[in-house]
Amino acid sequence: METFVDWLENELNKRNWSRADLSRHADISQSAISHIYAGSRKPGKDVCSKIARALKLPEETVFRAAGILQPTYDQEDWSPTLLEWVKLFKDASDEEREIMLENARFFSNRSNKDRKKVADTPK
Repeated sequence: METFVDWLENELNKRNWSRADLSRHADISQSAISHIYAGSRKPGKDVCSKIARALKLPEETVFRAAGILQPTYDQEDWSPTLLEWVKLFKDASDEEREIMLENARFFSNRSNKDRKKVADTPK
């Protein structure tokens, strides 16, 4: 999964910008950008808004890259079974949803154990 710093670096490379260029265009201190790159500071909404304006991108795009908003999923890539699962889950009561999740976790764990057994089998 791409980190915000990876995403931001890619966006800067597309524009042939340095961190100093971003600082100037976004009116964010170079120190703040350095902290984001070092991982000692996560970008907040204000910083992301400034980055979005500087990069001429929708705020939503930057917020998603920063993890402030959840990622979107392209439903065109979803199988009919997954679409059915989502509809069933949305239509279920809270209690039914919890049961559905418990069952999904059970089968996921069982499937992971089966894969591990196959991987651990001597050849």
